[in-house]
Amino acid sequence: MTCPTCDGSRRVTRPVERKWWEVILGRPSQIDELCERCSGIGAVKGSAEEEEADRKRTRLKHHSYEIPEEIEQGAHSPAFTKFLRGWFLDTYAITHGELDITFLKELTPEELETARELIRRNLKTRYTHIVEGASALHDVEAAPILREMLDKEPEESRRLTMAGALWKIAKDPVFIDCLERAKASNGSLVSAHLHQVLWLDDERAIDFLIDLLDHREWLVQAPTLSLLNQLESGLRVAMPVREMPHQPDDYRRRRHDPTLSATSRRMGCCWRAR
Repeated sequence: MTCPTCDGSRRVTRPVERKWWEVILGRPSQIDELCERCSGIGAVKGSAEEEEADRKRTRLKHHSYEIPEEIEQGAHSPAFTKFLRGWFLDTYAITHGELDITFLKELTPEELETARELIRRNLKTRYTHIVEGASALHDVEAAPILREMLDKEPEESRRLTMAGALWKIAKDPVFIDCLERAKASNGSLVSAHLHQVLWLDDERAIDFLIDLLDHREWLVQAPTLSLLNQLESGLRVAMPVREMPHQPDDYRRRRHDPTLSATSRRMGCCWRAR
């Protein structure tokens, strides 16, 4: 039966105590690790009654998505099976940025169309991984649905997610508008979507990040400076802000340096693909 401690995700989160400088740098207040109860398997042995109850609960969980029975119960290729499992059945990896989606390239044209149709069916859930699934599958037919959803969406973080998907699918400039609105808003919104700036894929990304170095909140300035340093070095920067190789004045001075823009485009490809 599904492990009741981790709910089948194989991992659990626990809080950690942070030093003051770790808070400033935006280090996470909790970490995730393998579940001890199931040893990271996601399942434990239960009684016959518990197993049956678990099967019923799992079916109800899956019913939060609209999946035709012939697809849910049918036989599929390994690539399409990974898609179904990753996006609809065991969503921990996709929702935590841990799912390698390169298998999508292995979908046949027929499977790709089916996958796109499934994502369109479930866009109404407004789940982030479903919205981003439309862009991962480059579904141009999802663009009108996303625009309509965006017009009705009051929550700014979700608006940025939808606008980001539209940018990836159709280079819709509404994404730039949403980024500008985020820049003028609270720091938590900007920090949560900081890496999406790299999706701009041109000098506008560098300009935007350098502008954020002057944001009124330190919790935006610090991770932005860390990201700029990381883009140049290609390595994760884990050090106090004052010790980073390049400081804000360096980037302000080099704003129009073509080498900086080229480096950021090359090193930022991993985030733009997310």
